[in-house]
Formats: sequence, structure tokens, C-alpha cells
Amino acid sequence: MRLQESLKFACRPLLLLALACVTAAAQGAAQRLAKPVPAWPDMAVGPSQIQVGSLTLERCHEIAYCGRLDRPFDPTGTVPGTIAIRFELYRRHLADQPATGTFVAVEGGPGYPSSGTRSAYLRLLWPLMDSKDLLLVDNRGTGGSQAVDCPRLQTEHRSGGPTVADIAACGRQLGASAPLYSSAYAADDLAAVLAALERSSVDLYGDSYGTYFSQVFAYRHPSLLRSVVLDSAYPVPMVGGESPWYPYFAPTMNNAFNQVCARSPYCAALPGSGMDHIQPALDLLRAHPFDAQARNADGEMTSFRAEPSTLALVMLAGAPPYAVARELDAASRAFAQGDQAPLLRLMAEAVSSQDPRYAHDLPQAYSEGLFWAVSCQDYAQVYDMTLPPAARQQQRDRRIAERERRQPGTYAPFSIDEFRGMSLDYSLLDACVRWPAPSAAHPPGPLLPKHPQMPAVPVLVLNGELDTITTPPEGTAVASLFPNARHIVLANEFHIGALPPMLDDCGANLVRRFFTTLDAGDADCAARIAPIRTTPLFALRSTDLPLPQPLPGNQAGPAALKAAASAVLELGDAVARLESAGGSLSPALRGGSVANQFSEGVYQLQLVQARFTNDVAVDGQLSWPWGRGTAVAQIRFTTAAGERGELAVNWPEQQAGSLATLSGTLAGRRIEAQMPAP
Repeated sequence: MRLQESLKFACRPLLLLALACVTAAAQGAAQRLAKPVPAWPDMAVGPSQIQVGSLTLERCHEIAYCGRLDRPFDPTGTVPGTIAIRFELYRRHLADQPATGTFVAVEGGPGYPSSGTRSAYLRLLWPLMDSKDLLLVDNRGTGGSQAVDCPRLQTEHRSGGPTVADIAACGRQLGASAPLYSSAYAADDLAAVLAALERSSVDLYGDSYGTYFSQVFAYRHPSLLRSVVLDSAYPVPMVGGESPWYPYFAPTMNNAFNQVCARSPYCAALPGSGMDHIQPALDLLRAHPFDAQARNADGEMTSFRAEPSTLALVMLAGAPPYAVARELDAASRAFAQGDQAPLLRLMAEAVSSQDPRYAHDLPQAYSEGLFWAVSCQDYAQVYDMTLPPAARQQQRDRRIAERERRQPGTYAPFSIDEFRGMSLDYSLLDACVRWPAPSAAHPPGPLLPKHPQMPAVPVLVLNGELDTITTPPEGTAVASLFPNARHIVLANEFHIGALPPMLDDCGANLVRRFFTTLDAGDADCAARIAPIRTTPLFALRSTDLPLPQPLPGNQAGPAALKAAASAVLELGDAVARLESAGGSLSPALRGGSVANQFSEGVYQLQLVQARFTNDVAVDGQLSWPWGRGTAVAQIRFTTAAGERGELAVNWPEQQAGSLATLSGTLAGRRIEAQMPAP
């Protein structure tokens, strides 16, 4: 299950940014908890080494101590050798007193190292670390734990995602070691690190694939747990467990786009549901697919096939989720009317952002080979992985043909073939068909029995209502495995509820409260998260936009107010690009550019001739708060007729029904108006 971890936009996994982000978060948490949160320790005056349990740890990453533990590569001894498991320990604030516990955070992917997301984990847990340490262990084959490097997967192709041949070549490269990257052995590695550090009764946090790993760990090492949080959970395949067809993907996707539209006043006023609005664009792509190019959020020209499978990638992968949820309805309506640019831009962003190698060539940052080693060993498949590849392919063809006869709407509105046409790391059905057959010593999953005996420790399961990657029904299935679990669905949220880039702190607060008291308590905030503000429509001319509401003192006519609306909608469009922009400069939809800088919880955006419609160019600045707060802009805009205007714009973030206030002039006429926040 692929996590879009490479695009966490609010606090990127660099320690200097982590300091600013965590400090801001800690201050906010301090206010909520009504107690001070210690500042970062002065590591310059601390010891260069510490002894923890039986291990000597070296100071690293400014505020951490790092170590390695050699582990048998193959517990059965069939494959000789050891593997060094690397970990980072972030010490409690009261370091001169004994630790009362340990937080352990496990990253998603699979393929991402937990240490690569240190900033986000510290942001979440730093306020709770008075007497508890934080441990980040890179799973075998990731990060500093001898990351798997399959060149054909990692760096040798850029578009279209991995091929079946690339994946099979990785399996052949790994040879007899391929099954040894299983989540089961990685869970045993973590247990061994905890034993060496003389730690037990840990509070375990897993996100995305980390929830899968955490279920395996809980089953294999229940006595080591005090509590568990599973953020964006999906179930481990069991005997008779999770279907390899991923039947929850499409229903959750359909519900997500319908709900986003229903909660947006402009969209809800249109005839039909959100999916009804998207269907004409899908019909056109089926009738007339074509080769396309568009710029992604970093301004790089991206080539792709504009076809149903690419639209499926946009919708099912939710890449990038906020922009897709916000814009797809309007972009699909524009596409059906001949304006292709908004939808092609979403496709370019999805094609770029769905491939973590776009940001990470190095396997230490993300290991594509490890992703497939785990996927082909641990995940349920529509074919029997113990069969030789040739027999496996025949079984796949039979089972897919049978599925098409009996349940052709499995991925509706997309056909099964259109679903299969997505990148293999999302469609998954064909990916492992040519992976080498494992030895009898290391058979592929299941990792849990049909009715696993899971520990009765407190468990909190979180899922985002709009998450099409790890869906709410899958979270319900996970919660049912644990005797003492609570499942909370975060309204209007996507993948990962407690870490950046979430814009609402409900999920993070629930996790902090749960780890503190072993009870998430009142979860009413989960239902109050503000709905997505959708783009009302994409238009070539500002005169086609909805009319803002004039306020007392307004002297501008409808055309001037709509020109101002175009400028404001450009502001919202610029914010939506932040999610997938790896760099500091993004192109605007119809020309111009937007530069961004992030500091102390606020993005500063600089617009230069940025155009939401062809006839209005916008210059100026927007201060946009990450999370709650007020967005404030001072902009200048020019119409196609050469009229010049100035606007002061502000709106509250993360409030349902928030309105933007516009105050300024155009060609000497006073503008005073309100419109839905962009």
C-alpha cells in the first residue's frame, strides 16, 4: 500500500525544518495541555556517546543518538549472513531521570525508512516526551538498514511506473534473500532492538504500511506493547482475510467525490452527484484517448496518456489528495466543455507524485525494491505465489476473466482493465505475477491466522473519510481484530490523520490524548473537520465566474467583481499546488508563476502574472497559515482591457463555510465584496 510520504509539504523531513515545525507544534500543544514543553536539548554540551541497555549509541542528527544491531539475515539459517538494523533514539526531556516508557513510530510504504520521517514523528510526540523516549527503527531493507537497491526499479525509468519485467528482475536480483524482507522478520528485528535497549511496554504508532507492520508486531510480540495507534489502517491478509481484489477502493472513491460535492454549496447546487459530474470526462477519455503533456506543480513538463487509467490514478491514488478533491469536479466539467488544461494538470501531478523516485533516486530515501519484496511476499494476490510464474500467469488470466463475468463493476465507474492500466504499485493485480517463486523454507503469507489472538492492549484506529488508499471499511476490519480497539473516522480527511500534511489537528490531538491516558476521549472533533472547499468552476474568461456578493460601499459592477473573483480564485489555486510542489516555484494554470517559502507555520506565496483565467493576471503576496488561522493577501491584478486593480483579501482557514472578504479598487472604482473562500 503506497503512502504518499515523499510529498509531506508542511514539515519536510529535514532536521532544520523539523526544529521550526516541531517547536511551533510543541508551543501549540503546550497551550492546549496548559503546561510548558521543553525546548530542544543542547546536544553540543551533551555526551557524544551513551549506554542504553547493552548497546553504545553515538550522537547523531543534532538531537538523537544512533546505533546498529546485527541480526541474522535468515532466522532459519538457510541464507547465511547478518543484516545491520539501524535505529535512532530521541531522549526524553528529563534525560537525567529513568525513562518511564518508549514511543516507537513506524513508517509506511513499504520502502520508506522510519528515520526519514523523524520531523513529523517528533512534531506529533515531542509534547509527550517528558519521561519517554522516541525510537525510530529502519526496517530491514530501508534507510540505514542496508536499503534494497534494484536499479531497474530505482532509477532506470521515469514515466509510467514499474513494469512487470522490472519487478521480476528485482526478484531475481535478490534471489534467495527476497523472502527475507518480510514484515514478520522486520517485526522480529524491532523486538530484538527493544530487547538490546532493555525496553518493553512500548507505545507503538504506525501509519499506512506502518499499521500493517504494527499488526504483525502485535501478533508476534504482544508482551512488548502498552498501547497501539494505527493511523490509516488496512488489514494484514489472513487465511480467509483481506480480498486481493481491494473491493473497498472504488466504493470509497465514489463516496468521497460525492460527499465533497454535497458539502460544497456551489457543487451541490448543480444537477447530479459529484460522480455524475465526472462521468462525461471519463466518457470522452474512453472515446478519444490521446497522448498529452502538461506541467506538474514544479513546472516540469510531464508526458502521459490521457485515458481512463490515468483518470483512475488521479481518483484512486488521490495524488495529490487535496488538489484532486478540490478541483476534479470542476476540472471534469471543464474538460467536457473543451477546456482540457485543469484536468491534464491534475493528471500530470498524479503521474509525477505517485512515483516516489521522482523525489528520491537513492534507495536509502525510498527503496522501490523493498516495496516489491514485501508486496510479493506478504500481500494477498489473485494468484498463488507458490506456483511457478508461468502457471501463475495462467491462473491470473482465468481469475480475472471470471471476475469480469461475475463482478464487472468491482472498480466502477472504471472497468477492471482500466483499473489494471494504472501504475502497478496502485493496481497491484499483475505486479507480482512474474516474481520468482519462493523456496519452501520461506513461503509467502499469510502472516496471521484466520482468527488471530491479538493482545488486549488499548488500540486506537484512525482512518480518513476521504482516503481511497487505506479506506474506512478496512479500518473497521482492523479494529475488529483487537479486543480493546476504538475506530475513529476523521471527516473530510485523507491519508494519515495525525501527521503533516493534515490541516486540522484533531487527529494529532486524539493520538496525544490516547497515548497519555490510553483513551482518546471525546472524539467530536472528528466530525467537525472543515469540508474541502471546491473550485466552483474553471473558466477561460472571468465573466463566466460566479459573481461575488457586493458589500456596502461597493462601486464596482459585475464585470469588475468577477475580475476580482478570478484573482481570488488564483490564490486558492496557488495554495492547492503546495501539496505536490517539491520545489519553491510552481506555474499558474494559464500562465505566470507562484513562489513559496515556509517559515514558522506560515507559507509566504509570491505571485507573478499568475492567471486563473486568461484575462486576469495577478501579482502580489499571500500569507497562508498551515492549519487554522487567517489567510491574508495583498495583490494587484490587471484585466485584458488593461484596467489595473488592487485588493486586500482575507479569509479564515479550517472553518466550514468560510468567506473571503475583498476590499480594493479597479480602475478607480471601489470594490467591497464577499465570496466563498477559495
